[in-house]
Amino acid sequence: RAWVHPKTYIRLSIIEPGVHVNYGVMMTSTYVENHTTISPGVILAGDIHIGKRCLIGLGARVCDRVCIGDDVTVGACAVILPETIIPSGATAIGVPAKW
Repeated sequence: RAWVHPKTYIRLSIIEPGVHVNYGVMMTSTYVENHTTISPGVILAGDIHIGKRCLIGLGARVCDRVCIGDDVTVGACAVILPETIIPSGATAIGVPAKW
């Protein structure tokens, strides 16, 4: 089962079992697969797919129409721009994020 901190804003999203969502996360129209961790202060804004076993770092921003593959790490405060596809196994860092 998933663990979601009570001070989290989630709207129109699907969270699979084993997902850990920390405090201060804002999530809209997001699909999160198994065993993913979303750190505090992350903003996931619109039509996002996050694969299995991912880690989304502290304060990261993920914009609209983004697909994140399995086993991806997104660094703290990284910004993933709209219409981006991050391949499985990548590490995305920076503003804008590169892998």
